[in-house]
Amino acid sequence: MDFGVIGCGNLGKVLSSKLANEFHLNFILCRNKACKDELEKFNISESKVIASLNEIKSLPDVFVVAVSDNSIIEVIHQIAGQFQRQLKGKYFFHTSGITSTDEFKPLIHYNVKYFAAHPFQTFYNADASIFNNLIWGVEKGNTSENEISDILNHVNGIPLFLDFKDKKQKILYHLTAVATSNFFKGAIEFAKYLSKLSNLNNTKIIEQIVVQSVKDSFSKFGTNEFPLTGPLARKDALTIQKHLNALSDEKDLYKIYSYFSLATLEIMKKNGNLTNEEFKNLSNLFNL
Repeated sequence: MDFGVIGCGNLGKVLSSKLANEFHLNFILCRNKACKDELEKFNISESKVIASLNEIKSLPDVFVVAVSDNSIIEVIHQIAGQFQRQLKGKYFFHTSGITSTDEFKPLIHYNVKYFAAHPFQTFYNADASIFNNLIWGVEKGNTSENEISDILNHVNGIPLFLDFKDKKQKILYHLTAVATSNFFKGAIEFAKYLSKLSNLNNTKIIEQIVVQSVKDSFSKFGTNEFPLTGPLARKDALTIQKHLNALSDEKDLYKIYSYFSLATLEIMKKNGNLTNEEFKNLSNLFNL
């Protein structure tokens, strides 16, 4: 089974590298010259790189649409218009975590099989090994679970079949991935700024807290327990005020500290770790 990847972003490049390593890559379509130049370091042969649909010599068994969410429907229309009945029996899936399988409607009367498969991972600085035993969130579309499992097996992926009651649930599924990646990294980035400000600048001490914090959080996963330590957990207003005073000349970091603290207080209140009165008193410390 061979694959054609449409899209040359972080995911498209790494996925194409994985497929190329396993001898399953038919082509990667890359219109962006800067991205195209990067493909060499992903061990993707220049002969596999195309710039338009017109350059496809033979249709792959599987089309992977790995473009931005707002470009998916445009790409699907272009493929439908270009190949029409040649698409019969081909598989299509897009990698968006937020877009439904409805985007494949232009292809339905060509008897294609389609689904959505979202790799639940972040791809900022990844290589092909990231796909080994990676869980993919899957909406089945009109494709059987066995067929989808076989397709994802080509990149050593594990399907997690999802059954959303409505579009809101899929948006919240995607938000779970965003919160896990973006907010977590944002907190670490904030710690890096504070480390520099304190003339510490030692990644190891931050790393050891991050590792233990992740272990603590996952040990309580599925429970309502928030394994928090520090001044917020102790409701220590005096220490919090000292933090704010220390950041008084760093307005941007003052705001970041305040917003992170306020978000944490909201979680504590939701988990029942704070009374309404305690929440109010601690929240009033942050003057934004």
